[in-house]
Amino acid sequence: MMGLSSEDHYKQGPVQIAMSEIVEEERKRCARHPCKTLTTSLITNLPDDCLNLIFLGLKTSIDRSSFGLTCRQWLRIQNYNHESLWFHSPLSSDTLLEIGPENFSIILCKLLARFQYLKFLSLSGCPELTDVVTSQSQYFGSHIQVLYLDSCSKLSDIKLCLMLSWFPRLTTISLKNSRITDKGLEILAQSCSSLQNVNLSKCQLISDSGVKFVSQNCRQLCSLCISDCRNIKGIGLHGCSQTLSYLEAEGCNLESEGIKAIVSGGGIEHMNLAGVREPFCYKGEGYELSKIGEGFAINLRVLNLQNCGSVVNNRTVTVISKGCPSLQVCNLGFCYMVDLEGWQAIGLNCHNLEELDVTGFLGLKDLGLQALCDGCSKLTKLHIWDLNNISFPAEKMFDSKRPNVI
Repeated sequence: MMGLSSEDHYKQGPVQIAMSEIVEEERKRCARHPCKTLTTSLITNLPDDCLNLIFLGLKTSIDRSSFGLTCRQWLRIQNYNHESLWFHSPLSSDTLLEIGPENFSIILCKLLARFQYLKFLSLSGCPELTDVVTSQSQYFGSHIQVLYLDSCSKLSDIKLCLMLSWFPRLTTISLKNSRITDKGLEILAQSCSSLQNVNLSKCQLISDSGVKFVSQNCRQLCSLCISDCRNIKGIGLHGCSQTLSYLEAEGCNLESEGIKAIVSGGGIEHMNLAGVREPFCYKGEGYELSKIGEGFAINLRVLNLQNCGSVVNNRTVTVISKGCPSLQVCNLGFCYMVDLEGWQAIGLNCHNLEELDVTGFLGLKDLGLQALCDGCSKLTKLHIWDLNNISFPAEKMFDSKRPNVI
């Protein structure tokens, strides 16, 4: 079923106390002026801030939905408190054809004009927007902070650019699997410089040029997702803000300089590089990912290198273990080039490591397990898929020395 829905987030708590004081004051005032009834004073003459307190004190959705039926003034208070609006994507194309882009655009315009103080808007999977929306944009509220436009394949880059310019207060935007281009990202960065969280995963029409506009203009950027963006090599993040602490770049074609650019801001704490493409990173020795540990990622706490295959080897693990002293969670699943030298480096340098995933390793044997046991004093979780290469005595020794590790 397709539709547009709204939801409000209401605060409760000291409202009842405040309202009891207001009512008591009204009672005393009416006692002094008996010509004015209490009903008239409370219902007709209450200011908006008092009505807003009443609305916030309502506990059931039925009461909140019925509030606006009283009069236009109360309807305005109800509209003021609606904070979210989202589009329910259709289950079939037949449902979409029943409504059509024209009718959908008209409905959307009316809702955006009605709810002037929306903070959250999701139009993921919505149909094409007609010029009706563009012509009415001056009547929309500009308080939206979170915008989701995932899988909007019907929206052209021009329409996306227009929409982005309507909401200058955006702090979070998701454009996953959309048709946004580098030009669109330039407009986004110029219109919404306060962005903190950006999701561009599976956007196949963007490159490092577009990412550069975002990283250079949005200096409060905290989180960026560019997973499965095949044209991004990472160099667009060179000189990124120190506020960038979270990066998802799973399945990207990152290059050596791109890896260096990603950590150049110095604030990165969470990095997901699972499944990076070998043709771009691998040059026979797998040194490229070692750039992570070359001085800029001292705050890195979570690192995912799962399925990186031959891109990760002993040198890579050694450099990262030495250069990332804050590392707490590390996933090296199916990085089959790591052997005893790598495990010894982890045991020797990763003093804060709490969780390690070595799923799919054939190179983890008795001595490697012992190195982890002796060195990683804070380790509480060790994920091992196959224990065939570890002897029973070595397994028992680990369990006895580190009974808290699961």
